Amino acid sequence: MAAKFSTLGTTRNQSRIRVEKEHADGDRQRQPPFLGEITQISSVILIMVMDCPYTDSLSTIISHQRDEKKRFGKKVIETFLGQMTDALAFLHTQNIIHRNLKPSNILVKGLNFRICDFGTAAFYGDMMKLKVKTKEGDHCWMSPESVSQQLWTDKSDIWSLGCVLLDMLTCHIYNHVAFLSQLLSMKHTLNALDIIVAQKLHSVLRMMVQHNPEYRANVWDLMKDPLVQRCLVLCGSPTHVMKTLPSGVSGPPFHEGLHKVLDFMLTYKDVESAQLQILSYLMSEKKQVTGQKDEVVRATCTTMKAHKDSPAVQLKACKVLQVCVDAGKENGVQKQCVYERGVMSCVLSAVDVHAGRPELLTEAFLLIFLLSENNKAAQLFLELNGVAQAGRTLKAFPDHQLIARHALRSIWRTLEANEPPAGVCLWKSVEAVCAVADAHPQDGVLMGAVCSALLALSLRVTFENGDIEDATLVLLRAVKEHSCQPTLVQHAFLALANLTHMSKAACLRLLVAPGGGSGIVVMREARQQYPNDPQLSHNMARVLAAMTEHEEVLGELIYVQVQEDLELNEADCAADEDMKMLVQQTLSKLREIEKTSSS
Repeated sequence: MAAKFSTLGTTRNQSRIRVEKEHADGDRQRQPPFLGEITQISSVILIMVMDCPYTDSLSTIISHQRDEKKRFGKKVIETFLGQMTDALAFLHTQNIIHRNLKPSNILVKGLNFRICDFGTAAFYGDMMKLKVKTKEGDHCWMSPESVSQQLWTDKSDIWSLGCVLLDMLTCHIYNHVAFLSQLLSMKHTLNALDIIVAQKLHSVLRMMVQHNPEYRANVWDLMKDPLVQRCLVLCGSPTHVMKTLPSGVSGPPFHEGLHKVLDFMLTYKDVESAQLQILSYLMSEKKQVTGQKDEVVRATCTTMKAHKDSPAVQLKACKVLQVCVDAGKENGVQKQCVYERGVMSCVLSAVDVHAGRPELLTEAFLLIFLLSENNKAAQLFLELNGVAQAGRTLKAFPDHQLIARHALRSIWRTLEANEPPAGVCLWKSVEAVCAVADAHPQDGVLMGAVCSALLALSLRVTFENGDIEDATLVLLRAVKEHSCQPTLVQHAFLALANLTHMSKAACLRLLVAPGGGSGIVVMREARQQYPNDPQLSHNMARVLAAMTEHEEVLGELIYVQVQEDLELNEADCAADEDMKMLVQQTLSKLREIEKTSSS
């Protein structure tokens, strides 16, 4: 059997993990995975060859029960719920979303259930291929946002699991057509759940099929439910059962002060519910946190390490650390443990493990931006390959304004004053930065952050030709559309000067501006808005000097009369002998070419 699934948003090592989750019968020996390509659909897929003794799907079993008008036994329902929760927890931890969970994609043998067919995940991101892959009936099992907005998150799988569970609970009542009608109606109203009289099951189902994804449970929320915890134990997955406070301990001692709360936090670090309570408390007690910043930071990092798989813990922990950074700034304190390696490591780990959670990523990169004001923290961000991590996040969420803003500013602030360590890969981030610019061309704030990030990258990275052309076009477009922003124009000119000095490709790309015309004219018009800024004149002179090194562009430079620009630059550069000499040499070369051409 070949299993296909997308590796988008995962590392190559993560994509090589098993796509099935064994339960009571233990792990079976598998053949190693290998990569293949299907030319008809232009897709590279991961193929895993494994044993598949299953002959029935859950769809077949449900059809049999429906025909016989028989209920599923309590043990079957609870085993199914436990194993599916366990399997989804495994997949979602690896940033894999199934996107098409339904009875026909669940294999059954005895009381063992396995998720199969990751083909829809393989086509995610290409809507035409996705429409070909998914059958019309599949939409019944998909969440409302998946059908209407083509938007998938890990919570989309939870909705589908709720639909499958409801089918098992009601198959002795509804025929197949009537049940599909119930699924369609559930996208508008949850009245279909009224038939479930068992209060605990009704409660779990209502958590799973909330219309608004923000209020719908994720797999970690499900694990907190007592019924689901019992199901997890039944299916042999006690490692996922949430730990609770011992008998007689009611909760954190908030009335005894911060010192006692932090002691409690470390004593019961494995109890997620208590950690979430304490983190919420720390977020609201800024004055108390200010007095014990280092202690709060250490306890918060301990919690982050103990609950790496909990997005709720990681989110609140990032907000607590933001409070600690702000508290240090107010006191003028830069030497505190919030800038140590352990903190940056915890934050980047949260970004890596929960790469598909935009709310967490927003807070994590805001924290990184705040931390990067400290030189030590900025250097740690570089050493831990944080710029590449920021690039991957930007590539995954180019449309998310807050994530993009914080990630771009983190790249700029980090690279502005720090040389990256040898072996750290940065150039791949250029493509991601340009993708953000393509998504938000009219957003002046984001385009300013884009120009700053490209400037920082141009100082530290040797671009590839394709990236140079894209970056040059992005910078020109930013200058053309947002020339009223002096910082944006300044950073764009500096970056263009670096790129034209770096490569002939940038010089050639400058010949044509976005929408037609000359890129030199775009720069000229922007410079004219700031006649008292000699730095813009210097950078434009550097651009023109670099371009004159290439015969292919000389005719265009003469045609757009750059000699006049250089003459103005010469006056602006009177106080800088080196720059004045560069301008004079460039002018002399152009005049000689013009003279030769006219004769």
